Amino acid sequence: MRIRVLIVVLCLCLFIPLNAQKVGLVLSGGGAKGIAHIGMIKALEENDIPIDYITGTSMGAIVGGLYAAGYSPDEMMTLIKSEDFQNWMSGKVEDRFQYYFRNENPTPEMFNLNIWLKDSTSSNKNFLLPSNLINPRQMNIVFTQLFGPASASSDYDFNYLMVPFRCVASDVYERKPIICEKGDLGDAIRASMSFPFVFKPIKLNGVLAYDGGIFDNFPVHTMISDFNPDYIIGSKVASARLAADERDIIGQMENMVMDKTDYSVPENKGLLLSFELRDVNLLDFGKADSIYKLGYEKAMGLLDSIQRNVSRRVPLEDLKDKRKRFKGQLPELTFKKIIIKGVTPLQKEYIKNELPEEGSAFTYEEFKQAYFRLLSNPKISEIIPHAVYNYYDRTYDLHLDFKVENKLQLSFGGLISSQNFNEIYLGATYQSLAPLSHTYGMDLQLGKTYNSVSLRSRTDIPSFSVPMSLHILSAFSGRRYYEGEKIFDFRDNTAFISQKDYYLKLKLGFPFRTKGKVELGLGYGSMVDDYYQSTLSSSVSRSLDKSRYNLAVGSVFFDTNTLNSSQYPTKGRRTSLLTQIIWGTEYYFKNGSGVSTDRANLAYLQFAAKHEYYKRFGSHLVLGQSIDMAFSSSRFLNNYTSTIIAAPSFTPTPHSKMIFNEAFRANQFAAAGIKPIWRFNDNFHLRSEFYAFLPYKEIKSDAKYRAYYGKDFRTIKWMGELSAVAQFSKICLSGYLNYYKSPVSSWNVGFNIGYLLFTPKLVE
Repeated sequence: MRIRVLIVVLCLCLFIPLNAQKVGLVLSGGGAKGIAHIGMIKALEENDIPIDYITGTSMGAIVGGLYAAGYSPDEMMTLIKSEDFQNWMSGKVEDRFQYYFRNENPTPEMFNLNIWLKDSTSSNKNFLLPSNLINPRQMNIVFTQLFGPASASSDYDFNYLMVPFRCVASDVYERKPIICEKGDLGDAIRASMSFPFVFKPIKLNGVLAYDGGIFDNFPVHTMISDFNPDYIIGSKVASARLAADERDIIGQMENMVMDKTDYSVPENKGLLLSFELRDVNLLDFGKADSIYKLGYEKAMGLLDSIQRNVSRRVPLEDLKDKRKRFKGQLPELTFKKIIIKGVTPLQKEYIKNELPEEGSAFTYEEFKQAYFRLLSNPKISEIIPHAVYNYYDRTYDLHLDFKVENKLQLSFGGLISSQNFNEIYLGATYQSLAPLSHTYGMDLQLGKTYNSVSLRSRTDIPSFSVPMSLHILSAFSGRRYYEGEKIFDFRDNTAFISQKDYYLKLKLGFPFRTKGKVELGLGYGSMVDDYYQSTLSSSVSRSLDKSRYNLAVGSVFFDTNTLNSSQYPTKGRRTSLLTQIIWGTEYYFKNGSGVSTDRANLAYLQFAAKHEYYKRFGSHLVLGQSIDMAFSSSRFLNNYTSTIIAAPSFTPTPHSKMIFNEAFRANQFAAAGIKPIWRFNDNFHLRSEFYAFLPYKEIKSDAKYRAYYGKDFRTIKWMGELSAVAQFSKICLSGYLNYYKSPVSSWNVGFNIGYLLFTPKLVE
């Protein structure tokens, strides 16, 4: 009898754990509102409420997927509040991965038009509108890091994650939900959160998949059909449909694409936590703390009801041990084999040279460096990586699906100015990739004051260790300086200096880490200056002279740059060093005659160093600093005017680049500036700039217009400017008021719409 009783007791002890009460968690979509899910999970964990299964859609898929992959609520909040997460949700690339070496010289373009050309890897369809607001380059790689090891550890079966998991995506062609239960966890979550027009959709098993909220924003039926738990806790953060504000494009899209969803939990089957977060937008992740707190407090307020219905408890320490064991068995993200898809054999050859050497193990960080380097090539529009675990050598096979664009890019822009510097810009660029990367371009700037046309080519020679680039630039530019320019002065004034510059340059470039480059240059061309000898001081004499220089130039250029804008920066730093050796012949034509009246040989060294740095104090104040130095061993040219035109100049502001100011030119000088800036946000700021210019020896003119040096370090020249600036991705609006102390005290006021940028000169 005792034996029978003992057997029954043992059977009950074995049977009860197998049939212990199971709890399922259903998480709705809702963008940033879904952070409330994390607060709710935190409250459940602290009170030993078990979570045995999770289903989620969109943001619910992100939170649920992270939890199933072993992330605690605290780790999820740290992740969401991090700068990295902000970069992922905006598509912004961290400074350390922005590959400055690939940047071309900036141009004054305002918008681009892409014309797609058909090749073996793309269609010939042209799309004028972007497919998504947020560039997917960050998410494509970071989801590999976040979910790749968990996918491998579970053998790509979501039932074997730390918590069994399902998420929902949408097949808009067949108009039905897609239930994700196997495969790459990162792909499943990416598909579930691909809100139309905001995030780019991805393919799941050959099907283009969008946000799961289109057909099922609260996957309670998936929870019942796949797991059938004893009790369901639902968390609904999606707001009721309301008329979106006419300025809220995302809200309008949310109303259009989200189908009506039943957010109820079956009667006697569980509990629904419903959150009203009408003041939180889809991408309002800056309110993470307050949203999390609301989720936590809501769950704590309903804790008594949950505890009455869920009798089973899982102590928090046991849960922590389970999470630690699960994360301890995650295989490290180390790669060996590389599989490349979506490109031609010749393009594959180029790509392989940019990646770490196949066959030897390399880390995720090494791959990330190569990933962003490849994406800096305009020909490559997207790379979708997958980490597939190789159980034989315990490394991952890296599958890379490339999207290569065969397109002609047309650029349009220019400058609208209150000065005489209005101009139109037209540009065209084409890239090819097989097996080297080639870029061909033409730039045209047309205006009253400045004109230029240039043809350029660039060949990138790939290498993971030491890549190189070969540049060829052929250019012609013409520049006029007008006497006594006034605001809105559109008269056909006579230019007192007219410059022409035409040349051919070859440059060999090498990267210096990720934010710098070194260029070795060789060029040959001519510079022609037409000028009135006395205009710099008076307008009495109108005798036109000309100087022509046939020159060969060798140069070494070093540049590191993290500035956030080519004009009016508010963040970062830049250091550049330029050394040039110049030799050739000077020809002087008095009174513009066709016969040279003087000829002389030239050979000199020219050096320039610049450093610019911006530091933020608090959320609004930025302090900029700059130092400029120049040295030229050039002798005096035929006359004072030709000498001062050829001398290195100090032009730190857009307006100073528009005008000819002889006071800020010298063969040797040092200059310094300080720039207090009040920054309202990323787009608007008020800027003040104050500069001191100290020539080593001031270049002066005698009565016969011959140049001579003044005394050493005798005069300091001053300039300053106040400006209001509105900057956007392709356009800059600025209004300014400035002051020059020399050569005479003068004030100037005006505005510019666009960027003031020039074609590089033969002698910089």
